[in-house]
Amino acid sequence: MSRVKIEGNASGTGTFTIAAPNSNTDRTFNLPDEAGTVLTSASDLPAANLTGTLPAIDGSNLTLSGGIYLGGTGAANYLDDYEEGTFTPTLPAGSTGVTYVTQFGKYTKIGNVVYIHVFLRISAVSSVPGGAGGPIIAGLPFTSGTNTSKYEKLSTQWNGSNFGGTVGITQVNPNSTTITATGCTNNAGFVDSTPSSVWDAGGNWVACTGFYYV
Repeated sequence: MSRVKIEGNASGTGTFTIAAPNSNTDRTFNLPDEAGTVLTSASDLPAANLTGTLPAIDGSNLTLSGGIYLGGTGAANYLDDYEEGTFTPTLPAGSTGVTYVTQFGKYTKIGNVVYIHVFLRISAVSSVPGGAGGPIIAGLPFTSGTNTSKYEKLSTQWNGSNFGGTVGITQVNPNSTTITATGCTNNAGFVDSTPSSVWDAGGNWVACTGFYYV
């Protein structure tokens, strides 16, 4: 049978107390199988593990005031943001006589990547500004990155809109919260679409899904 030994410290003057719980239910305190120290407070933890602000725990949620390092401690391993939400896509600024049927936007942001789904449908429009390559949709939830070589392509569907060809693609403009479109026909090169052609009549709609960097 295992034994329990309680030994005092010759140089200490404190009293070790084991108190019964204020409960009608029995309680058991199990000692570890291996030699070591039983920790009774956060101050017993190694100092190296207590850097920054400790997370807040309310019983079901963990709240971090900063980010978290995953798989390493370098800048590439640092995740500083996670967010989910909705937004309201619109035709570009300056459009007139617009009547919206559906304005649906949903996003998930993980670090520097924003995943989006957009569905925009109108029943009437008078005019849409901008030449070829101008924005066809505005109102993205975060401003895209500034690298002008990044035009993240989005999976695209449309109805009634003229993208300038039989194949159409939407893409996120750099350093903006807008989407443009390109189109091609018969294996020709893609050309920038004109916003007024994409939104040339009531009943037109555009749906696009994908991600972009911020």
